[in-house]
Amino acid sequence: MRTNLRTFLLCLIASIASAQMFTGSDEKSNLKILDVKFEPIRQGKNVIRAKVQNTSEQDQIFRLQIYTRSPNYGRSGVGWGTSFFDTIKGQDTKWTRFAFKIQGPITDATYIRLDFHNPGPAARFDKNKYFQQKGQKKRFKRVKYSSSDIEHYKADESSIKPASKTESEVVIQTFLQIQNYISDKKYEQAWQLFTKDYQDAEFQIRGFEKFRQVMEPARSIDSAFWWEKDDFLNLQPRSVAERDGVFTLKAISESQTWTIDFVKDDWQWKIDWITGYTPRILMWQNWEKRLLPQMEKRSTNHFDIYYFKDSTAEKEINLIVRQKEKGFREICKFLGKESDTRICLVLFEDGKTKRLETGHTGAGWAYGTTIVEIYNEEQKLDPYHETVHILMGPYGGPPALFNEGFAVYMSERLGAHGLQNLGGGQSTIYARVKELKSKGEWIDLEELISYTEIGSMESRPPVAYPEAASFVKFLIENYGKDKFLQAYRALKNSSSKLVQEANIEILAQIYDKSLAELEKEWEKHFTGQ
Repeated sequence: MRTNLRTFLLCLIASIASAQMFTGSDEKSNLKILDVKFEPIRQGKNVIRAKVQNTSEQDQIFRLQIYTRSPNYGRSGVGWGTSFFDTIKGQDTKWTRFAFKIQGPITDATYIRLDFHNPGPAARFDKNKYFQQKGQKKRFKRVKYSSSDIEHYKADESSIKPASKTESEVVIQTFLQIQNYISDKKYEQAWQLFTKDYQDAEFQIRGFEKFRQVMEPARSIDSAFWWEKDDFLNLQPRSVAERDGVFTLKAISESQTWTIDFVKDDWQWKIDWITGYTPRILMWQNWEKRLLPQMEKRSTNHFDIYYFKDSTAEKEINLIVRQKEKGFREICKFLGKESDTRICLVLFEDGKTKRLETGHTGAGWAYGTTIVEIYNEEQKLDPYHETVHILMGPYGGPPALFNEGFAVYMSERLGAHGLQNLGGGQSTIYARVKELKSKGEWIDLEELISYTEIGSMESRPPVAYPEAASFVKFLIENYGKDKFLQAYRALKNSSSKLVQEANIEILAQIYDKSLAELEKEWEKHFTGQ
């Protein structure tokens, strides 16, 4: 009786919410939403049904855009979103069905947002063109449900029973076949052994293209929300249980136990859902708290240095300490002010481990008062560059020309090859820009001062870094550090044209010369003319 009453109340609440949300309209539409029903929600795969009416004579395209949010999952929450399409025939009413995902456990903060769109008649509809148009953002209805509006799934543990020997064997054999396909990079064959629900809810609108990208990630983020290929291939099957026609395989990988649901679909056993793994995105959100206690630590006057046991960093920790403390002292000396900043320096032996543990791609990374670097026999970053960034934080946020240029300049000033890992080898700053200028590989100063970052491919780092460093070197050597620091504080890093124009005016006021005049002086200076 209590269960029936609870279900009735949940349905009533959902109906009231639907009635409230379905009033009004953002855009005129030939489609109407008559009803929305959810299967009891849970972490992972879920199912929604929407009853859609086409009031026109023409077949119409229906698009449902789903976004789910798990605010309490991880340090900053995790979301999920995609679009689904269907065709509603003229003057027809149709129940549509879609599988979607909720990333984290269901809590009071969990919510689901639905946007309903009518892109237009089905005849000659081109999905790719549609997403390129502004009209793809227009919706005719939006609904937002909190978790309390929808019934929650409750597993009946008493209904679980061991699978028969035959059923266990066929499920495990299918799993091993999928592992073999993935190991051999036969991704299309593996893809066919996932149900459509799994394909839609896990890999969203991009489907197989996204699955292939997750299996062969070019960037850390490409596989951050999913299980990783190597972890899946390391799984060892253990047991199979059955409940309501779903066969769950337990598989072991190191300290994790994965559960993989199989169902029979068109006479073929297929994976319907996978749980038990920890997505990298969650590991990255708290990687310091998770990883640093496991590492060796050396504390100095200004640094807490973390490194792995038996690593290159451990063998050379005394050298690292000397370099880092020297850099800290000399930078403060240049600025004419001591600093009580403590810097956390984390050293990884290789790029792969750094990427997997932190999500960052590249050799070095600085944020707040933390520096993360690769340190091994072949790869040792300039020991001063990132320290400059941290100590200059309180001085302002100027354009990348000043920010990155000063870091490279100070590295060379302190005795390092400032361009070593930035495309310039062991060349000095002036020798490198002179070479670039002679080859016609150049970025005009007016363009360079507008850059909000230097490092992306678009910023042409092999050219931008030495140019920025040489301009900073020119300003300091010819006009002194006080004016440079005045400019560093006054200029603002922004993509706004108004701010960029203001930066040029401020620079002209500080140096009493136009940007064009400074550029001419600078080129004469490094070319020796």
